[in-house]
Amino acid sequence: MRTYVITGGTDGIGAALARALLARGDHAVVIGTNRGKAERIAAGEAGQITFVPPTCPSYRTPGGPSMS
Repeated sequence: MRTYVITGGTDGIGAALARALLARGDHAVVIGTNRGKAERIAAGEAGQITFVPPTCPSYRTPGGPSMS
C-alpha cells in the first residue's frame, strides 16, 4: 500500500484519481472542501482515505490576499 496526497480530491479528476487508488488498496490523503464527498468516494473501496480540509486563506475571502 502506498500513500498519495491529492489536492482537490473530492471533485472531478481528483475524485476519479482517489477512487482508482482506493480500488487498488492504496491510501489517499484527500485535500478538499467537502468531507461528505470524501466519505462517499471511500465507501466500499479496499483502500483507506484521510480527509484534510484546506487551511490556506481563499483569494475570495475578505482580507485575504489580492490578485490585482
